[in-house]
Amino acid sequence: MNILLINHYAGSAKHGMEYRPYYLAKEWVSKGHTVTIIASSFSHLRSTQPVIKKNIEEDNIDGIQYIWIRTNKYSGNSIFRIINMLSFTLKGIFYNRKIKKKYDKVIFTYPFEVFFANLLAKRNKAEFIFEIHDLWPLSFIELGGMSKYNPFVFLMQLCENFAYKKADKISTVLPNIREHVLSHGYSKLKKIYYIPNGINIKEWHKKVPIVSNDIQIKIDQLKKEKYKIILYAGTHGNANSLNTFIESASMMKNEKIFFLLIGSGPQKQKLMKEASNKNIKNIVFFNSIPKESLIPVLKQSDILYIGFKNISLYKHGIAANKIFDYMMAEKPIICAVNSSNDIISVAKSGLTIEPENAKILKDAIRKLINKKSDERKKIGLNGKKFVRKNHDYKILAQIYIKALYEVI
Repeated sequence: MNILLINHYAGSAKHGMEYRPYYLAKEWVSKGHTVTIIASSFSHLRSTQPVIKKNIEEDNIDGIQYIWIRTNKYSGNSIFRIINMLSFTLKGIFYNRKIKKKYDKVIFTYPFEVFFANLLAKRNKAEFIFEIHDLWPLSFIELGGMSKYNPFVFLMQLCENFAYKKADKISTVLPNIREHVLSHGYSKLKKIYYIPNGINIKEWHKKVPIVSNDIQIKIDQLKKEKYKIILYAGTHGNANSLNTFIESASMMKNEKIFFLLIGSGPQKQKLMKEASNKNIKNIVFFNSIPKESLIPVLKQSDILYIGFKNISLYKHGIAANKIFDYMMAEKPIICAVNSSNDIISVAKSGLTIEPENAKILKDAIRKLINKKSDERKKIGLNGKKFVRKNHDYKILAQIYIKALYEVI
C-alpha cells in the first residue's frame, strides 16, 4: 500500500515531536508499505527544524519519504502562526504537481490541510481519511476564549465541515467524537476508527544520561534530603492548568514534597513569576530536554502529574501522549481532568481528580505518598502493563492498516 500522510506539525526522531506520524509510518514501512509524510518546514513543537532552501524539498528518514513545504517562523498564537498554517496549504495546492508518486490512501490531520489533501486524493483516486487529533476550531473557542464569529474561527469551521463532508473514513485519537462529527455533517458512523496515541517501546530500552546536569544535581540533592518528587514534564500553556500545580506546592511548602516542572511554553514566565511572588521554595523550573533524556528523570520521580482545564471540550475524551510516557516510567500518576474517558482509573495507575482544584490535588499527593513503597510500585507497574498491551505503536500501526484495508 502506498500511503500519503499530511500533517503540518509532523516530526521525527531527528526533529522531535509531533511523533505519531513518524512512529506509525516507521511501522508501516517495516511491513512493506511505502509512506510519504508532507509537513511544514517550521513547527513550534519541534526541537530541531529541517533546513530547506526551496519552497518544497524531499528528504528520507528511516525509510520514510518526507516532503517539507517551506513556511514562515512564528512564536505563540500570533498572526504569524495563522500565516504559517495558510501558507502550508496554499503552497501545497500550488506545488501539488511536484508530488508525483501514486497514492492509495491520503490521510490528513488538521482542517486547513483539507483542500490540499482533497486535491491530492482526487488526483490519485485515493481513499480520503481525516485523522482527528484535536477538535478545531472548538479548542480555540473553549481553550483560547475566541468567539465562534471570529473570522479565523469561522474559516476553520468551514474547513472542518468540508472535511467531514469529503472524508471516506475518520481515524481519531479521541474516543467519544461521534456526537460532534454527526453535528458537523459526517454520516458514515461505521467508518470511524478509534486509534489512540501510543509509545515506542524501543526508546525505553536505551540507556541515555540526563542531558542537563542541573536536573540530576537537583534530583540527587532532593533524594539525599528525603524529599518526595512530584514532576510535571511538558508544555507550559493555558491548557495545562499549571497554576493549580503551583498553588498546591504553596500549600505543601512545609512538607517534604518538592515540585519539579520541565518544559517550555507561553505561560512559563508567568508561572515562574507567580511562584517567585508567592515565595514558594519547594518548586523549581527547568528548560525542555530531549525526550530520550527525560525518561530517566521520569523514573527518578515519585509521582507524575498532568492537568487540564475544567471545560466541556474534554467530554469527547483526552489523548495526551504524556500519559503513556508516564505509564512507561512505572510511577503513580495524578491526572486532573473532567473527561469522558478515564485512562488512569482503567489502568489502575494512579488517581483521576477534579481539575483546577489545588486542595484536591494536595490531598491526592498525600494519599499516594502515604502509601507503602510496594503499593506505589504496584500502581506504577499497572500503568506499564496497560500501556504495553494497549498503546504500543507496533500494535496501533497494525490496527490502522486493517482500517485502511477495510472496504468502504
